[in-house]
Amino acid sequence: MLVTYVATRPASRESRGYVVITSVPSGAQVLLDGVLVGITPYSSRAVVPGAHEVLLERPGYVGVRQSVRVTANQVVEVQVALTPSR
Repeated sequence: MLVTYVATRPASRESRGYVVITSVPSGAQVLLDGVLVGITPYSSRAVVPGAHEVLLERPGYVGVRQSVRVTANQVVEVQVALTPSR
């Protein structure tokens, strides 16, 4: 499993942040704070600043759980290389 954080960039809406998640392979389910929110590649709607838990799941691959810190007016990009399960 490889998790890479990319530098944040300015977001367009004050007092909220955003999360953009990609995976290799794509098509992983994205759960944000335990709620299914989409499939990779995924771009969030406005997210309250603070710590959040991201879980990526795809059949045949090891799930990846990662904490991210969302900052107001910023976009956090998360790139994950999923590992095949045995």
